[in-house]
Amino acid sequence: MRKLSIKLVLVLIGIFLIFSLGIKNYIQNDVDLLLQDNTLLYLQDALSLLGEKVPADMLSNLEKRGFRVTKITLEGDVLYDSALQKIDENLLYKEEFKKNAAYRFDTNLGKHYYFATRRFSDSYLRIGRPADEAPEKKLLLQFYKYFFFGAVILGLVALLFMESIFGSLKEILHFTKSFGSGNYQARINYFGGGDMEVITASLNDMARTIKQNYAELKSREDVIETVILNFPLGVALLDSKGRIELCNPQLEILLGTTIKQGKMYYENFFHSRVIETIKASYDSQDTISVKIPFISLEREAIYELSCHHVESKVLLVIIDISEKEKLNMLKDQFISDVTHEFKTPISIILGYTEIIETRLAGKELTYIQKIKGALGRLTEIIHDLVKLEKIEHAHLFGNLEKLSIDAILSRAAELLFPLAERKGITLEMNISEPSPTLQGAEEILYHCFYNLIENAIKYHDKEKGKVEITVRQDDEMVEISVCDNGP
Repeated sequence: MRKLSIKLVLVLIGIFLIFSLGIKNYIQNDVDLLLQDNTLLYLQDALSLLGEKVPADMLSNLEKRGFRVTKITLEGDVLYDSALQKIDENLLYKEEFKKNAAYRFDTNLGKHYYFATRRFSDSYLRIGRPADEAPEKKLLLQFYKYFFFGAVILGLVALLFMESIFGSLKEILHFTKSFGSGNYQARINYFGGGDMEVITASLNDMARTIKQNYAELKSREDVIETVILNFPLGVALLDSKGRIELCNPQLEILLGTTIKQGKMYYENFFHSRVIETIKASYDSQDTISVKIPFISLEREAIYELSCHHVESKVLLVIIDISEKEKLNMLKDQFISDVTHEFKTPISIILGYTEIIETRLAGKELTYIQKIKGALGRLTEIIHDLVKLEKIEHAHLFGNLEKLSIDAILSRAAELLFPLAERKGITLEMNISEPSPTLQGAEEILYHCFYNLIENAIKYHDKEKGKVEITVRQDDEMVEISVCDNGP
């Protein structure tokens, strides 16, 4: 962090110097021109103060003050020059003699000079000053020196200031690295005051809150994991890519294999139906349940497999329903046997009863009619058992069809109308328009509606009663109600 602060300070100083050099170059020409004009005016003013003749001591005084003094004849020959013992050239052709003043490079001495000239009655007087010895030039150089030292001092002050800032930033950086790597005990130790202390206090409060929330979340995850691991069902959690995140021992027992966490589901599960169902759940982003037969060397079983798609993950649940399926098969067999075994003797008894009924009268006829009524009720019970079995095996009725509820209810009500008429009961149907439709097995729905309406009529004890059949559609749902006005 210290290296970074030094680098930043050096960069700032560099930018400052580059900016300063740019400003210097920008104003240098203007400064030089201004300096040149001022110096030339100064020299001309110095010459103008002289009278018509040059005092003898004036030349020595000018030399002592740092001026270069040259005396020239009216023809251009050099009589005297304070900087050179001998000058052979004619100076009248120089720029300063043509314009009375000039700033030029002196080839004899190899440096720039400010020159000013004045003509007297018997000669010319030229005074000059080296450009690098001009007081203004020296002041400008002094300015640049102070400017440079000012930049250095500014850099040192900035370095000290940045040390205080980067000290707190170093603490914050160390905290973020430590906290981000999982050290939730990490805190920022900074007591420098100011806004930075407020920021560090806020970060420490945030760290405490995150630590508390993480502890609560971890506790919940531990509870959930404990429940899953000890669940009597086979459970596995798959991530969004299909890798096994978690599974319990019961799943390995049911599938008879060792499941490796972190591997893809198709690398752990070898039953084709299991793989297909998981893939279908990912594709449809929905819950899919199927029954699958499972055969191994040790046993044969039937499993119910459910894949629940939850926030891009899939929760796999496998239940052994072998015993349940066996009980269902026994129940179905029992119902089938009972209905089959009862139908034949009841039909025979009912036939003989009807024959006897035609030959009896009085009390004997009443007894026979009671027997006939009891046989009728027993026959209805057998029919109900058959209907129940059909309803429980609705999936055997083939593909579902688009059905009109109005048509099915009308068919059931039409067959039950004579029964309602004998009991003095009115049947009313209220079906919303347009008539609702649904997907289903027509025969199963018909038996359901028939039983509901028949029970409402049969167990209605009120004279001039009413049974009302109502169908209402609400969005994607259809509500069907059968109500009577009995007690």
